[in-house]
This record gives sequence, C-alpha cells and structure tokens, in this order.
Amino acid sequence: MEKKEIRLIKCPNCGADHDIHLPKCPYCGFLNPEGAEEQYLSGLKKTQDDLDKVDDIAAENVKTEVKDSAKAVGKKLIVIGAVILLIGFALFLVNKLSSCSDKSYELTEKEMRWQREVFPQLDALYEAGNYRAAAERVFEYGAEDHRVWDWKHYEFISWHARYEDVQADVMELNAAGTCSESLAKMLVYDTFGFYYRDYEAAYYTVSKEEKALLDRYREEVVRIIHERLGFSDEKMAELKKTVYDEYDVLRIKGCEEIAKEYHGQFR
Repeated sequence: MEKKEIRLIKCPNCGADHDIHLPKCPYCGFLNPEGAEEQYLSGLKKTQDDLDKVDDIAAENVKTEVKDSAKAVGKKLIVIGAVILLIGFALFLVNKLSSCSDKSYELTEKEMRWQREVFPQLDALYEAGNYRAAAERVFEYGAEDHRVWDWKHYEFISWHARYEDVQADVMELNAAGTCSESLAKMLVYDTFGFYYRDYEAAYYTVSKEEKALLDRYREEVVRIIHERLGFSDEKMAELKKTVYDEYDVLRIKGCEEIAKEYHGQFR
C-alpha cells in the first residue's frame, strides 16, 4: 500500500491542525472537503478492485451489492457538498446584508454632515420648482448609498419622477407605433401607482400642497389609462388584484403579467 505524505492543514472551524487526508477534523468533526473527496475516490477504487477479483459465478450478486454501497457513499458526499454550499452562500448573504446595512442605514456623523450640506441645495431646487433637477440629484445620491430619503420632499420628488416617466413612456409609444411587452410593463407600473393613489399610503409623507399637485398629475395619467391603454375604471378595479400583493404593494411581476396579456391593445 502506498504511504501517503502527511500534510497538515488548519481546520477553518476550530483552528486545530490535522492531516489533510482526513475526511473531517478529528477535534471538532468539521468537514474537510479535500479529505472527504479523497476518501470517496479511494472507496470507489477499492470497489472497482473488488469487482475485478470476484469469481464469475458470484459476480452479478457482488456487483449489485457493491454498486449499492458506492451509490450510498456518493449520495452522502453529494448531500455534504450541498450543505457546504448552502452554508457558504448563507454566510455570504449575511456578510453582504450586514455590509449594506452598515453602509445604507446607519446615520453616522459623516452622513449627518453630508445632509447638512446637501439638503439645503435640494431645498433650493424644490423651491424653484426645478423638480426634474432635484430628482436627478436624489437618484444620484441614492446610488451613492446616501440617506437621501431623509430629505422632507423625497417622496414627492420620487412621484414627480414617476409622472415624468409616464410622459416618456407615452412619447416612446408614439414613436414606435406599437407597444412592446417591455414598454407595456413600464407603462403599467408607472400609471397604476397613480391611478390607485399609492402616494396617499401611510408610509409616504407628502404635504397637502404636494398631494394636490400629484392629484393633478393623476388626472392626466387616468386619461392615458383610458385612452392609450384601453382600460376602463371597471377593468382597473378588476386588475388591481393582479398587480398588488396582500400588503397593497405594487408588484413588478403583476405588471409583467398584464403587459404580456394586454400590450397589443396599447396604442
């Protein structure tokens, strides 16, 4: 029998040193993938050797038994491998979410200084009625992981941007002449939120004046729904259960379903 060279590795679980050829750590039992694979391949080789040596008379019975044993070993290794992958993926997600949480949600002293510098600039754009420029800055800061949603006009500016998206969608529809599924999905998403007055939800904070302006936007959006999408108020009531979940949140998946079924009538 060939003598294996002893090489030590450190167990990632307990930190103890052990032979790399072992299928698991002898101190804590943590799986060593390299050793486990080696043991599995060694077992398969032994199985093959045993098959080669059996008498012709008993070969069929022995093969069946050995193959079952090999299958069992293989299944165990597959399960172990799957568990390792799941654990690794879970640790990755925890680390990623933790990183995002630290970066996006913690109001640090640095972030507070940023807000004191930037929010007055956004206020100036808002007071001047330059909502588009304010929206561009808001989305730019959001992409940089700043807590821009703390700005008091954030919700209104987001809804104003959606209203401008509706106008852009209609312009694209005018230019194309026909409506693709992808454009239909955006039309449904951008218009339905206005139709069902999502901006009145408790989790949005808009002022009375802002709500009045959004209501005026809504009048134009409702006209587009009736005339360009071809949906009556009765049909919109029927479609609501498709696009909203049980928490009354607009679902992209629901918008895709409606776009797929009705995009041919959008004009």
